[in-house]
Amino acid sequence: MKGIFKKLFLPAHLILLLATAQIAYAGTAYSDFTRYHPVQTHKLGGNAEVVTHRFGEYQLVEVFIPATQALVTVHELKVKGTAAEAYEQITSENTLAVVGGGFYGYDSSGNETPIGLTRENNVRKVAFIPWSSGGVLASDGMGDVKIFPVESGTQGGRWAFALQSKPIIILNGNVDVSRNQRDSDFNRVAVGLTREGDILILGLFHVFGQAGTLVQFSRIYKDVADKRGVKILRALAMDGGAGAQIHIPQMKKSFGDTGLSYFPNAIRFELAPRR
Repeated sequence: MKGIFKKLFLPAHLILLLATAQIAYAGTAYSDFTRYHPVQTHKLGGNAEVVTHRFGEYQLVEVFIPATQALVTVHELKVKGTAAEAYEQITSENTLAVVGGGFYGYDSSGNETPIGLTRENNVRKVAFIPWSSGGVLASDGMGDVKIFPVESGTQGGRWAFALQSKPIIILNGNVDVSRNQRDSDFNRVAVGLTREGDILILGLFHVFGQAGTLVQFSRIYKDVADKRGVKILRALAMDGGAGAQIHIPQMKKSFGDTGLSYFPNAIRFELAPRR
């Protein structure tokens, strides 16, 4: 029996080849999403619904609200704490969803402060920034909602509610972002609109906050929209990471990082009264 258990030594180039192959076949958010996975649907008021997906280490949440069935409002929060604490103050019995909003930076004293156009109840809270990408979600608070590209984002100043964010990930039904060196894995949320005014909110989450790149998230968004048979005119990404949040009061669930963070603002979707 001597010699049967000799050690197996592989050349360095074969070890590198095997390691490369393992990386190539490692799962990503998009590749895992395209495989069969459990899906659950929860009906909200009107014809709105929430669909949750679980695949691999990821969770995907889609909220679909038909046109004119939601009153969309923007709220400046400036809350340090958990998402649940931040959103509790703007949640009512008619709330369909609350979504984490735009970006924040730091003032001269080193304190967190919202950045990008923010309008609440016809009052400008934060000024518009001429970024090179992104756009502005604008609403009259009575059922009419638009997403303007950054080039015409100042139009948001004419609306009762507005929130600037970036980038636009879907344009005319197609993915509108490409991979760059800063496109890392983070939790993601985006809000999109059809020409008719249907709303599709999508959130991609991971237990360690490493959900996916913008490109992966955008491809998933397009696949979800295509499966629903809706063509998204524009979908605007909200802040990622800890700021990527979807709160569904009727389900008593919040999706996203549960830790402490700073929440500059949020978008609320209320069930519209029947006309």
